Amino acid sequence: MNKPKLPKMTTDKEVESILEHDLSEYLEPEAFRENFTPTSFEFLPKDTTLNLRISTELLNTIKEFAQKRGIGYQKFVRQVLEKAVSGKVDTGF
Repeated sequence: MNKPKLPKMTTDKEVESILEHDLSEYLEPEAFRENFTPTSFEFLPKDTTLNLRISTELLNTIKEFAQKRGIGYQKFVRQVLEKAVSGKVDTGF
């Protein structure tokens, strides 16, 4: 079965016109990953650097997790830290 693929859109007008159609075929599990990219919005400036020594094995695992989510590993680490300190993840502390 061919996965339906959304056309590339570069203007607001193109996006608005596609929203007038039934998009359910693009939301099927087989087509979803092909058509949609995870996006997050970061508003606070990143003005401080953190240097951290970790094992190569841990870094490789972090990179795998990040790749599965379609983001860079540094962004993934930042998201994990933000969730941990905001209470969204039970850290055991």
